Amino acid sequence: MRPAVVVRWATGILAVLILVAIAVVAAVTDDPHRIVLVGTLDSWQLTVVLALIGCGDLAVFAFSIRVSHPLARAGVIFACLAATVAVVVAGAVAMLATLETSHVSPIIDDEGCDTGYVVRETESYGGGAGAVYLVDGVIATAQGSTPTGPAATPFHDGAYTASLVDHVLRVSYASGAGGPIDGSSRLILTPYEDVYGPCGLSRPAYVPSPVAPTPTPKPPLSLPDAEKVMADMYRQTQNVVPGATDADGDPWAPVAPTRTACDADSMQSTVSAEFATSDNAAALARILATWDAAGFAADRAIQTDIRFDPDSGVALRISDRSTIDRLIHLSITTPCLPAPDAGETTE
Repeated sequence: MRPAVVVRWATGILAVLILVAIAVVAAVTDDPHRIVLVGTLDSWQLTVVLALIGCGDLAVFAFSIRVSHPLARAGVIFACLAATVAVVVAGAVAMLATLETSHVSPIIDDEGCDTGYVVRETESYGGGAGAVYLVDGVIATAQGSTPTGPAATPFHDGAYTASLVDHVLRVSYASGAGGPIDGSSRLILTPYEDVYGPCGLSRPAYVPSPVAPTPTPKPPLSLPDAEKVMADMYRQTQNVVPGATDADGDPWAPVAPTRTACDADSMQSTVSAEFATSDNAAALARILATWDAAGFAADRAIQTDIRFDPDSGVALRISDRSTIDRLIHLSITTPCLPAPDAGETTE
């Protein structure tokens, strides 16, 4: 028998087997609660893979045909092209259908016995649910679902417990990736003696992710606290410009902050200064460097440099107006904070 004939016979037999397999899958899935489960592939994925194999089988059959008549040869060429296109399309559909990462895991009870149930989980970063099946060969019957959080596959990871209590199989699992098995997510299943076992099995070792400590809230900031930060930065600012003089030419003397009311319940504290040095540009650079070193965030407005502390809310606004009045102008302010009790002042 010629090789081409053998190939055609083989592809024909394979085509019949593929059609029978697809028919079996379709018959099983006619019941919406049942699927065919082979490895991690469900009925839809199996059908797509079988269709891809069938298209490949058709392509092999088409390319094995040998004819001599011109019209027949044209028909064979067309059949080969059609089969090739079918293989490419079926391959793309199969790739999309099997692109997701799935896991099928048996439910092993706490005694190490196979319960006959499996969970098919798909890794999803948007959250989802695993499907619970009772398996008989390749036929799986749906028994429930396991809602989970993003990227959580607790049964694949072994993040569950399963125990027989009063002839009921109680299953608890971690609903979040790396989360604890706290019993808030659970399944109640019926144990079937004919599928229960064997024993001596083990689940994957599971260690929950450590729980992040609850951050201790910071105490509310008071106006005197903010004024302490303001006074400290005011002193540091003066220290980096020794010899600075005020608008009258006298040595720059420190001044006390001024409190003003923001509303009936809050106040703001401000200290302002105008001074000159022998080199205002260099003095401004040293002042900004001092505030930067203290961890203040930098910003800038029109002709004004700004430094801001997100924690205390203290802000510096400073500008070099040497071309106008030969002075550096600065103001340091606190945010509006609850008014302190009478007599409570900056230390």
